[in-house]
Amino acid sequence: MDILAKIQSLVILIFSMKGSLHCMQTLPQEVKRDISSLSLHATLSYDFSLFKKIEVDEYDDTPGSLAFSLINNSIVIASPQGTAHLYNSLTGEKQHEFTGLSPRITSIAFSPSGESFLIGSKDKTASLWNKETGKLLHKFTGHTDTVWSVAVSPDGKTALTGSGDTTARPWDVPTGKQLNELQGEDEPVRSATFSPNGDTIATILNHTVILWKRSVRPAPWATTRKESAQELFLERGI
Repeated sequence: MDILAKIQSLVILIFSMKGSLHCMQTLPQEVKRDISSLSLHATLSYDFSLFKKIEVDEYDDTPGSLAFSLINNSIVIASPQGTAHLYNSLTGEKQHEFTGLSPRITSIAFSPSGESFLIGSKDKTASLWNKETGKLLHKFTGHTDTVWSVAVSPDGKTALTGSGDTTARPWDVPTGKQLNELQGEDEPVRSATFSPNGDTIATILNHTVILWKRSVRPAPWATTRKESAQELFLERGI
């Protein structure tokens, strides 16, 4: 069975891969544009309906991570050196440069509104920044190893981090408070993301994908694989 079909239908809770996985992201079906590749000093965007290459201005630092906003046609590109650049995805024009961000950036994600972006770092933290002003809105601390992956829920209320400390952690965006700690295996969490409705979290380990269901009990998220399986069974009969 196709891996994406497994995720979308939530037929199983855990499945394994032969190779290593390092990145995963969910996108609406109507999206026709996406980022295709990172090169050493330049980044390219493609319009999938026309297959037209759009040149992005030369990038001074080595690009390390990028995110795309559907709201305002923006691409933000972050470098491991702690800088980020904002581009118009339709023209490739540079709109803003951010400096003084967290050092050794590993990942970046836009909020659904496109007004802010979340970055993960090797300094074991994640931080939320205002796109227009470059102001730090929140810093999320608590991980004990590199934050390899970040995501923001579809409603913009929850930030998600995946770390080398083997946990994924959802955070309350308005307050910066950690909501829970999700640990399924004794392996680094390479990537973590939300389902389109925000009710399920998927985490990628070295060879495994684990799905976590939002709990119907007072706790915001089921914290173990067993509890997550119980929630999915009760609600969906899986």
